[in-house]
Amino acid sequence: MKKKTKPCKSATMITKDKVTDIFCIIDEFDKNFALELKKNLLPTTAGKKHRNRKTPLSDSGIMTILLLHLFSLQ
Repeated sequence: MKKKTKPCKSATMITKDKVTDIFCIIDEFDKNFALELKKNLLPTTAGKKHRNRKTPLSDSGIMTILLLHLFSLQ
């Protein structure tokens, strides 16, 4: 039987300002990472279709949500 973990009572709350700061840091990282990734990707083959769908959330938004989720588990 697994024990349920209780949230740490001494954990500080993450405010909206902190969330915004975290998002901005991740967004800057993502922009720089995307540029470097684009430089180092293999060339695409002609004739093959690639999916480039727009997502409702940006990569930065998704990473921010994941980080905040991980912070909440501690």
